[in-house]
Amino acid sequence: MKIQELFNKPRIITPQQKFELNNMKECVDCGKKVSRKSIRCKKCAYKNRDNIKLAKNFGNTKGKNNPRWKGNDVGYYALHKWIRKVKPKPLCCERCAINKKLEIANLSGEYKRDIKDFEWLCRSCHRKMDFKNKKRDKRGRFIR
Repeated sequence: MKIQELFNKPRIITPQQKFELNNMKECVDCGKKVSRKSIRCKKCAYKNRDNIKLAKNFGNTKGKNNPRWKGNDVGYYALHKWIRKVKPKPLCCERCAINKKLEIANLSGEYKRDIKDFEWLCRSCHRKMDFKNKKRDKRGRFIR
């Protein structure tokens, strides 16, 4: 069989392919046929990808510019996460200067968004400070 004869044969379309061809949608921008799952053809999707990224990107709205910013009404874990991001972790404890595993400790007991109100302390210094500043019951739990 010659190569030209192979290309001239009619193409056999399976029922699945026939179903997909009949149920295709049109591209939102140019009107070309696209699959059922997509909105745009490849060419239009490539052109519009930067606009979509800019619309969804919150990277340029950090801090107070972000619509989800809570200010001082932030929760315990979110505040500690913010402090870890903003205040650099030193190599050793800020009180005893021993190189151990460090924790973020709140100095005043009021959880406000102030970097000066937090210190990186080793576990023993953190516990000593907590016992001194806060009241505990017989089992060692904090009393509110």
